[in-house]
Amino acid sequence: MTPDRPAANDPEDPDAPQTPSVAAELEIWTEPVECWPPPGAVPPAEVRYLAVTFGIMGTVAATTAGVLLLYRSAPQLALAEVVLGLAAIIIIAVSGYRRER
Repeated sequence: MTPDRPAANDPEDPDAPQTPSVAAELEIWTEPVECWPPPGAVPPAEVRYLAVTFGIMGTVAATTAGVLLLYRSAPQLALAEVVLGLAAIIIIAVSGYRRER
């Protein structure tokens, strides 16, 4: 026994701190916590915004990949890829907002 560690449990003193024995078991209880709102469907009024957003993001990703693949071998084709990508983005954006009216 050391001064910073109490002696074993004293059965005569009910206020003595309970020290675990070698055979002690640790029990941990957990409960599910809801951190994020539950998943749900996109409201019909916002589906158009979602489609336009993902269309533009997909076009940007495809254009970037095309430019990276073509730039060293054919810079003219890489430039054509950028122009084609920008045209596709403009068409997606205009058609998405045109239907909104």
